[in-house]
Amino acid sequence: MRLPSLPTAVAVVASLLTAACNRGPDPFDEPAASPSGAGATASAVPTGGPTPAPAGATSPIPILPGLAFGRPVASTSAWQADATQISDDCRTYTATAYPQSYAIVIAGRLERVSFGRGSGFRLPSGIAPGSAEAEVRRAYPDLVAEPHKYAEAPAKYLTSAHLAPAAVGLRFEIDPDGRVGLIHIGLPSSLSLVEGCA
Repeated sequence: MRLPSLPTAVAVVASLLTAACNRGPDPFDEPAASPSGAGATASAVPTGGPTPAPAGATSPIPILPGLAFGRPVASTSAWQADATQISDDCRTYTATAYPQSYAIVIAGRLERVSFGRGSGFRLPSGIAPGSAEAEVRRAYPDLVAEPHKYAEAPAKYLTSAHLAPAAVGLRFEIDPDGRVGLIHIGLPSSLSLVEGCA
């Protein structure tokens, strides 16, 4: 069975997320719902073609109510700023429901969320921290590989290519054991930050 290319997969997920945004109240006006479980996944992917998002729209993150890229993190969100911060402009947020994970907020707006092993996070494709590199490449064949900054091969980064400035992309950190150590989801401006806010 042939899997969809990365642009098609991202477009389908964006379509699903845009539809979710247009159902009911703005998640920033209501307290964020708690995830249904650390291993929860998006339940369905539309069978039709992607619906274009309105200009300036942001997409929420799969299974994380109350978060959207390019928007502030609501004070009612389960994601809260860490007590210790390196910079006032770039801040990290964490949520107890997602251990070994963090969000990056720059100039008050969410730029990226990163999920590590033990977080329980899983993309709609089924890929999760701990998945094998071969599984990632089958699910997202258009990722671009780059050498890892701190670990020797086979460690590497696999990143969405050719993203528009407001598009949401994926970046997988492949550890020396050939498995996903971190999944980064975010805007191109911050997707490839190697040391977060440091």
